[in-house]
Amino acid sequence: DIKNINLVILENLKWENDNWVYDEVAKFDIGVSPMINHLYNRSKSAFKAKQYLSVGIPTIASKVGENNKFVQHNKNGFLCTNSMDFKKAIDKFLIMSDLEYFEFSKNAIKRKEEFSMENYAEGMISIHKRE
Repeated sequence: DIKNINLVILENLKWENDNWVYDEVAKFDIGVSPMINHLYNRSKSAFKAKQYLSVGIPTIASKVGENNKFVQHNKNGFLCTNSMDFKKAIDKFLIMSDLEYFEFSKNAIKRKEEFSMENYAEGMISIHKRE
């Protein structure tokens, strides 16, 4: 019952189909990736945040582990340390102009090159060539 927030819970998910997942994620206005700060999460990949960013979705994420490498606070999303930070970040998106949102979205998709499979493969090849 909050103005401007529409929570959609998808059913019949097709998670094994990457194209379906990315097509659905691309419909989001913001991506949210909360994680509790403990060893297990600090060791995880920022996969969820990278999914959002790769299709231009600004991301609100916990300031934990690899999220810090990909989510740039106040540029392509917001990094949060507690639930109040998440609320403040959502509120910022609620009052953001279309132009400000577009800038966040543009900055989000710019990060895609850094974690693309092509970039990863080139890095692995260059390491192998050095050996």
